[in-house]
Amino acid sequence: MLIDFLTLFLSLLVIYKSSEFLVKAAVRISKRFGISNFMIGLIVLAIGTSLPELFTSITASFLNEPGVSQGTIIGGNIVNITLILGIGVAISKVQIKKEEWFVQGVIMAMTTIFAVVLMIDGLSRMEGIILLVFFGVYMYEISKVKAHREIIKKTNIGDSRKPFIILAISLFFLLLGSTFAVESVKKISMEFGIATSIVSALLVTLGTTLPEFIVTIQAARNSHFGLALGNLVGSNITNILFIFGLASAINPFPPFDPSTLLMLPFFVLTPFAAILYLKTGSKIWGAALIPIYFLFVIFTVLGR
Repeated sequence: MLIDFLTLFLSLLVIYKSSEFLVKAAVRISKRFGISNFMIGLIVLAIGTSLPELFTSITASFLNEPGVSQGTIIGGNIVNITLILGIGVAISKVQIKKEEWFVQGVIMAMTTIFAVVLMIDGLSRMEGIILLVFFGVYMYEISKVKAHREIIKKTNIGDSRKPFIILAISLFFLLLGSTFAVESVKKISMEFGIATSIVSALLVTLGTTLPEFIVTIQAARNSHFGLALGNLVGSNITNILFIFGLASAINPFPPFDPSTLLMLPFFVLTPFAAILYLKTGSKIWGAALIPIYFLFVIFTVLGR
């Protein structure tokens, strides 16, 4: 037990430091190419910080454990847009309302509803491929939208390869630290006799969303809130279209089990709560996202 707690602590330390370098490298890249922080967060960081969910879900698919994939993604998305976004809003020094944030929030909500409709009676291999196609289209379209480009003067950052190298190394250590953190959390939860159906949604997701959490905190504290928002919204869309799609393409999902059904109301409705903040830019609406997460935890634990 002591070794598991020590491993968890060291993993969190690795995640913290690597995410710090990750944010700095992403900001340097955005300045080098005149790309907005939001776009860097949406495309680069969103996919990179979703790697723990990706590996967890793919492994679960190969092991024929679809409940783990479903719980990890559903719980992770709820954590991202309630607890993590709420904390990011609370500590951020800058609160700027932008139409691009609201639009991406709407896309996130529509993507969530679309996935739930597909998954009600299970998710076939073909439906998984459809989700992957939508993800490809989304990435292509979002990269062309000029509205997502801020007026940023391109700057000379010296060796243009260095920030990309730092970005790649940081992503690697984020994945490594997150993997050990998730394994430690799972072992600790087993020692305390926590049901495995709850582990994925409540405990494993706290491990797999650590990169999003640390990146968001670092970005918010350094007044790069567009980076944080792009990371969270992009991660949620990536989780649904790319990870759900890839996992079900490997091994089709059966219909939702009873424990997963209990989480669906929060999975569907929390994106709309986030939209209220993205539309208004109000710190009050943003901070109000935090208690929604604890309601989700209570509802899930009592309903199991």
